[in-house]
Amino acid sequence: TYLNMTSVPDSLLLAFFDSAAEAMENFPPSASEGESSRKSLLEHRTALLQVQINTLDEVVDHFNITNDPITMEDAQAALGTFTTHDAELQQAHEHMNECARLAFVRSVIMHEQKMMTGKSEYEDKSVDKGVVLEFIG
Repeated sequence: TYLNMTSVPDSLLLAFFDSAAEAMENFPPSASEGESSRKSLLEHRTALLQVQINTLDEVVDHFNITNDPITMEDAQAALGTFTTHDAELQQAHEHMNECARLAFVRSVIMHEQKMMTGKSEYEDKSVDKGVVLEFIG
């Protein structure tokens, strides 16, 4: 766990990993009807990162209600230098990262299909693994 002016407890990191994984499972939001231009991969990544930042902000705010305050900067620094020997924390971290990778692929596939056909058959977020494998080559 990262130590600076304020130590970020593992419980906060675990709450973030779990909440972020859930947010990634619901990403991307349904494509907007007025979308008419292609998004770059950077735009997909940026949108995904914004969801993670918003999730971290919510987790930090919730944590601060009943605990000594943690700043977003401390939480982000702890995530940036994250290492652990705790199996549960490591598993939650890996699960969040896997959810983020799948969310990125889903976002690109859903958007590209919407651009090609005007609609997405993946609005329920259930992109078939075969489609994912085809996408990543």
